[in-house]
Amino acid sequence: MAGAEARGRAAGRLRRVLAGVFAAWVGSGTLSARELAADEQVLFVPGTARALGTDRIELDVHAWIYEREERPRLASAFARYLGFDRAAASAEERERFEQRTRLFLVDSENRKRIALHLADGSRVELPRTRRGGRSDARVTMAAAGRAPGAQWIGFSVDLPPGDARRFEGRALYVPAEGLSVVSDIDDTIKDSGVADRRTLLLNTFVRPFAAVPGMAARYRALAAADGVRFHYVSSSPIQLLAPLLAFLEEAGFPEGSVHLREATAWRTLIPREASAQARKRAAIARLIADFPHRDFALVGDASEADPEIYGAIARDHPAQICAILIRDASGAGRETPRYRSAFAGLPDERWQIFGDEDDWGAVLEGCAQRVRGAGDARQAVAR
Repeated sequence: MAGAEARGRAAGRLRRVLAGVFAAWVGSGTLSARELAADEQVLFVPGTARALGTDRIELDVHAWIYEREERPRLASAFARYLGFDRAAASAEERERFEQRTRLFLVDSENRKRIALHLADGSRVELPRTRRGGRSDARVTMAAAGRAPGAQWIGFSVDLPPGDARRFEGRALYVPAEGLSVVSDIDDTIKDSGVADRRTLLLNTFVRPFAAVPGMAARYRALAAADGVRFHYVSSSPIQLLAPLLAFLEEAGFPEGSVHLREATAWRTLIPREASAQARKRAAIARLIADFPHRDFALVGDASEADPEIYGAIARDHPAQICAILIRDASGAGRETPRYRSAFAGLPDERWQIFGDEDDWGAVLEGCAQRVRGAGDARQAVAR
């Protein structure tokens, strides 16, 4: 018995010594966050901003820190994975492939620390980057720092003297009340061919992006109304942010916050269906929770699980989901068993299936009238 007690005391002393060594190691900076290096880049995904009371604004910040690499062998493997013959491709196709795959060949940097300059002149540090080079945070600033009427609030990375680089991000200011349009991208506003894997990959990485006819004009008309904001929620990976933003601008879609999948490897380009559904549903649920007094219109397509995701969200938040719109290029009507199951329990006037030639403006106009009516009622009570 005495021997066992002695061994136990010795083991305890050893654990305390090892704990001290580990603490000293951490304290020395070996495991602490590191500053941004000269060859590292910062990418910000456009997020949202909201008022906290009358004097503060909260910004939802999403940063990615990475280092560019030249990896010709990996690029060749990527092309083979896509089924893309670079030797037989045109110069334009090769250029698009290089541009759209570039960020899949980088090194993501973990345990990196950056600070931001906010629009009110304040400085705030982000949490050190985790695996995959990501750092997410909600930071606050003085409401006076937002320009009157401005929809976007900008910020930039605080860099040391002599570093001439500039990394900028921005957040979409979303009023407490109004209409938020949550829109999918692939096969909703951009023809992607999601149903066929090879077609989807080539449309994503090689071919010019093609807008679904009429969608940009419909979105622009809606965006002109007071209090309307757009949020683009997609299963596309964060590495495609720049091409997708360029597509939205060139095709004439309204600006909005962007919510993409955090893929860090090109072999996960097409996610598992269950994880993609869960991620999209969580992103939309977070928007609804952040803006509990806004109405939401959900726009998606039939090629993936948008009907099922949107139907579940509408049943969870019946007071906030004013419309669901599903693009179905196959011509299937709303009486199909899939749609009746997906939207079970929801009023028929709250959801619509449409083709490219259909007029679905009445559904969204109903949303706008609902928002205007609620605002008029509040003003009457205030008077």
